[in-house]
Amino acid sequence: MYDSRVAGQFASEVTHNSLSETGEGYLRGKLQGETGETAANPSDQFEMEKNMKGLLKPILRLLGIPIYLLTICRIGSCPAPAFAETFADSDKPDTFKIQDFSITTPWGYNKADNSKRKYPLVVNGCWGEGPHFSEDIRKKYPSFYLDFNNHSKEADGALLADLIDELIRQNHRVDTNRIYLTGFSAGGSGSFKIVRGMLSKNKLFAGIIRVAGQSESVLAEPAVEKTSIWYHIGLTDEPVRIEVARDTYKNLKSHPVNAMAIESTKTDDITGYNRTTKTLTRNGVEAFKMSEYTGLGHEPAPCYKDPGLFDWLFSQTLAQ
Repeated sequence: MYDSRVAGQFASEVTHNSLSETGEGYLRGKLQGETGETAANPSDQFEMEKNMKGLLKPILRLLGIPIYLLTICRIGSCPAPAFAETFADSDKPDTFKIQDFSITTPWGYNKADNSKRKYPLVVNGCWGEGPHFSEDIRKKYPSFYLDFNNHSKEADGALLADLIDELIRQNHRVDTNRIYLTGFSAGGSGSFKIVRGMLSKNKLFAGIIRVAGQSESVLAEPAVEKTSIWYHIGLTDEPVRIEVARDTYKNLKSHPVNAMAIESTKTDDITGYNRTTKTLTRNGVEAFKMSEYTGLGHEPAPCYKDPGLFDWLFSQTLAQ
């Protein structure tokens, strides 16, 4: 019989303790015979992790634990713990430089209990959306933050990939399956350019928050299947920006990878504006969302008033 207390304890242990025990994960180590073996490329890694989950299912059934926990906790790259982590003043983030770029560490990064834990990286592109990630959000979802303002070209994406490699060389515990990008206006258009630059170095974002943008309605092919996007556009913005947003949705909806995607529509006013959001859900993942805001012009702040935006972003991972 399913016991919610047991399941809750299991979820907490898996999402935090077990999956940080060996750096890559207690379950990964056990199921691979403690060898630490990983696949040579992302597609093989995906198959390996899918096979691991297949082995886990009968164990979970035997214990009476819901199978959906395998979706909540994707092996080797889990969202924030199921419990609320607490912090002292000594757990405050530090800021350091790589080249000319400022990087802020996660809350609690230096805790002994977190010494094997990997963290997402949030790249705040043009035009400086970092302040919209409040301290409460940074505590709820501890992450690295990179200030990438004024960078919105394809070459900047290649530079970003090099910066990520440098972070890892310096032994910063970045979860490369959970790299996120934000961009507004030129940064909105630039987000798709940065994707192409990252791809030139064999890297991908797990999720992107794009607000407006005057161009770029076609996402690079390898990212269509892997990168989730939430696009926001004000309906009193310039017509060309509205057209680009709707073209982007049309292009992605008609892409073969979304042939079986489920489309849904929701209206709300949680941001202070009447908003209609269309969502394409593929294999249980909200892969593309587009929100249109009645009465909103060219402004990024309102979308960040929706706490669900952060819940969506930090649930995205390449390790599906």
